[in-house]
Amino acid sequence: EIGGSGDVPHHCIGLSRRMQVQTIDAQAKVMVEAVQNHTPAVMVIDEIGRQAEVQAALTCKGRGVRIIASAHGNLPGLVRNKALCDLVGGVEAVIVGDDAAKKEAKRRGNKLASKIQGQRRGPPVFDVIIEVKRGQLHEWHVVMDSSSAVDDILRDGRYNVQVRSRKDSGASSIHLGHISKDAHNLHKLIEEVTKSTSMLNSIPVTDDENQFEYDFETVLEPWCCTCPVCDRELKSRKGLLNHLAMRPDCVRVLPDEVIFQLKEEVSRHNLAFSLNR
Repeated sequence: EIGGSGDVPHHCIGLSRRMQVQTIDAQAKVMVEAVQNHTPAVMVIDEIGRQAEVQAALTCKGRGVRIIASAHGNLPGLVRNKALCDLVGGVEAVIVGDDAAKKEAKRRGNKLASKIQGQRRGPPVFDVIIEVKRGQLHEWHVVMDSSSAVDDILRDGRYNVQVRSRKDSGASSIHLGHISKDAHNLHKLIEEVTKSTSMLNSIPVTDDENQFEYDFETVLEPWCCTCPVCDRELKSRKGLLNHLAMRPDCVRVLPDEVIFQLKEEVSRHNLAFSLNR
């Protein structure tokens, strides 16, 4: 998808070297091999989605290689994803003192003070994160400082992004804006902010219910634990199926063929719930 599928790389990659990955499981090995044998300055990777590839990315970043890669989900989803959270610095639980716990509880307006808090474990692999969403071709959200954004998510549940939008796919100017996103209610906020920002930039806005498209293909993958409609991250595949069974508003958006395959999966695992619109 980056350099073409033939033996001869696509001309779009110029003088860059392409290393083909024969199987998905071999991608982490190929990433480390590229650093050891080719000493690249920059690596472009189609998708990072497994723990081994995350560790390989950390190895490459530790050797001074800049990485451009894609990953499914959004920034709050990466923070909650145990397999991928190291891409944005990782998360660890720490125990703070009584005074620090009371100050944090007062800052949040809570009566009870928790001494167990989450914090970023280390530096992220990616300094800048670009959030794009299926169907929104003329707008994307840019996190200019991923370290600060992850710290804000762990502390307040909100993070700031730069909104970039354009009127069409041609050479029109790019409009800039800044918003604060709620990591716990991300899907609703994205829709609201997209509509208001689009109005400010004179992009036509309609009430078409199909205006916001979703990634329906990923939900059929056996490793997927994220609802494609509300972006909620579940702990397991069974938890995702149970979430869809309890949320008919989410199931209502899914295409019939996707619901049919999910029902087959529920039946195959003998789960005690059903998917209905």
